[in-house]
This record gives sequence, C-alpha cells and structure tokens, in this order.
Amino acid sequence: MNSIHRFILITTAIHFTVCFYLTTGYAQLSHSLSETATQVVKTYSRTSTSSTYPPLNAEWYYRVQSMGGVIPGYISYQHSKIVSDTLILSNNCMVLERTNLLNICESMGRVYEFIYKGHDTLYWFNQDINEFTVLYVFSAEKGENWTIKVKDCNFQVDVDSVHSEIINGKEYKVIFIHDFNNYFSGKIIEDIGHTTSFFPKDIYWNCNGLACDSDRINGLRCYITEDTVRYQGINEHCDTTYFLFNKVSENQIDDVVNIIPNPAGDFIVVEIPSQFNIQNYQATIINGEGKAVKTLSLSGSKPYIYTGNLSSGLYLLRFDNQKMKASKRFIKK
Repeated sequence: MNSIHRFILITTAIHFTVCFYLTTGYAQLSHSLSETATQVVKTYSRTSTSSTYPPLNAEWYYRVQSMGGVIPGYISYQHSKIVSDTLILSNNCMVLERTNLLNICESMGRVYEFIYKGHDTLYWFNQDINEFTVLYVFSAEKGENWTIKVKDCNFQVDVDSVHSEIINGKEYKVIFIHDFNNYFSGKIIEDIGHTTSFFPKDIYWNCNGLACDSDRINGLRCYITEDTVRYQGINEHCDTTYFLFNKVSENQIDDVVNIIPNPAGDFIVVEIPSQFNIQNYQATIINGEGKAVKTLSLSGSKPYIYTGNLSSGLYLLRFDNQKMKASKRFIKK
C-alpha cells in the first residue's frame, strides 16, 4: 500500500463516521441561483467554509464539442459554479451547480454536485452510494496513485509526472495522471482543477452497462474567481458557441450582437452596435444539419427577420459584409 492509499484510509476514517442520506430532491432544484441557495440553506445547516478551494462563486467553463449527433460540428460549453455551502457527513461541502447548453455524457444526469477540500485532497460526494470519494490529490507525487469511486464502480488513477507552471504570475503545481480507460487521464492544476473535465468522463454510463453517444467535454476554457479569469486554457471566449464549419475570427463581433427574442417566435430582431456603422450585409440562417434554409439582404443596426416558417429547433444566423463577419445562435420555438 503506497502513501496515497494510507493517507486516504486515515482521512476516510476521520471524515466518514456519520451516515447521512442525501435525498434525490436536489436533482429537481431550480437552475436559479437565488432559488438554489435558498433550497440548500433549507435542506442543510449552513456554515462558513474553512477551505480556500474552491471559493464561493468560483466558476469553470468547459468546452463541449459535438460528437456528430443532432447538431454536427457544434461547439458549446458547460458552466459550473459554486453557489453555496452545506454540511454532508459532518463535512463542510461546497455546492457546485452545473449547467449544460447541450445534453452531454459527462453530466451524469445531475445539476448539483458536492465537493470539499481537506488535507490537500478534493473529495466528491458519490450521491449513488451516499459516501465521499477522492477526486484530486494535490499532494500526489510521481509514481503514486489513488482510487476514484463513481456509482459503485472503481478505477485507479496513476501519477505520471509532477511539474510547476506559472499562470498569471503565480506558481501552481501541475499533476499529469492517467487511468486504463482514460476516464480521467490528463492534467490537474492545483487549486484550479482538471483541464479536460472537472469530473471523470464516461464511467458513470459504463458502470450502468450503457454507452452514451452524445456531446463531450474536451477542455477547460476558463476558471474564474472574484469575477477575474485566473486561468484560460483554450484561446476562445469562456461562454462562446459556434459551428465548426462557420468559425471565424479577426473581424468577428458575434459577442456584441444580440438576437431578440431568443427563443424566437414569428420574428427576430438582430441588434448590432451602432459604432460598427454597418449598413448593408448578407444574412444566412443555417439549421442544425448545417443546411442554409434562408438567405437575406439586410440593412441597418436593428433589422427584423421573419422566422414564422422555420421548424422548431436550433439555428445559426450568419451574416457578413466587408467590415464584419459574425454568427449568433438562436432557438425557434
């Protein structure tokens, strides 16, 4: 038994002495931040957190890439945020609220997860068996390992190497790990997280004897605390979405272009900031299969577009002229 296993057994004996049954009602909580916090306080005794990681309101944006399902070539994101703290099995846990723009395999069917840090180890509450499992061991060294339990399945993580990295002027410990099935292989940055996905991939479904053919998380875009981006791992905006076959850059202004209402009814209005002084441009509406369903000539900063003849679903509005190229996603009700 190596030092990590001895450490985990000792820590488990200290922390996991009280049994608490977590009801499945959390899965039904509202996505609203205020309602989330209220429900958490009502369900558990709220206490102040003693751990500095993860802090309240910490946010992670992970890139989600389509696996060629309903919306081929679509790039989106998963957003996770620490919204409150709560007591579980006598441990002061942080409540992580997770929002997926698309249904993805790594969501494990839940909105809320519960984590806490103790003795340089991040623990994750396994809601299926009502006990904690080790997620990250920040003190791990090369050649050591730990075991992660998802549902009632286990897999071992091995540490390949340990380095340091300067991020925004601060030195962080970086741990490279792998496991046999690549559930969690990749890079962990101390006090930031895993740079591929926050939680192990695929094992939740595999443990049920199922395969999930859906969109996948494939990289940490941003880690944010106190409204400041502390880490940016992928060179794109934290919450941007786009189609691969329409990715543009340089003159792209899609982050400041709005479509209202969204979801759309019979009409949408495209709002383009007046400072861009855009007069005339071509617009194309592309459906989820990547096919152009409508092409229009538009002018002005707030043109109306008739969408009443579009089927319900997800669309991309692409428009450009000599001054700009931009894309914006909208949903037709």
